[in-house]
Amino acid sequence: AAQAAEAAEARAAARVEPPAAAPASPAPSPAASSWDDEAQVVDVEDSPAPLRPRRRYIAAIADRPDLTWCIAYPGGDPSEPIDGPTMQDWLESGQAEGTEVVWRADWPGWHPVREIFPEFFPQ
Repeated sequence: AAQAAEAAEARAAARVEPPAAAPASPAPSPAASSWDDEAQVVDVEDSPAPLRPRRRYIAAIADRPDLTWCIAYPGGDPSEPIDGPTMQDWLESGQAEGTEVVWRADWPGWHPVREIFPEFFPQ
């Protein structure tokens, strides 16, 4: 009886519990599947991760995209801190007027946005 109890405990310990979090999107019901009974099932863990295209950063961001930036308009308060990709998004969106000053976490002071990102402000 003791051996049977130990064996049951070992089987219970070996069980893999399902994840606590719900999946991001519900799985389709089996009836909604277009797969037939002969379809090959591929384990997700064995599949290679999808490749993301690498983003090409502009020069002032490319050397340290991990650093924090701030933007300030003349006479205004600085923005909340943003990361390099967000700074580039702001520039590429056309929202920059050219009168702003920008600061990066490794700089001692502010610089005119036109000096740091001249490619967005042709003369």
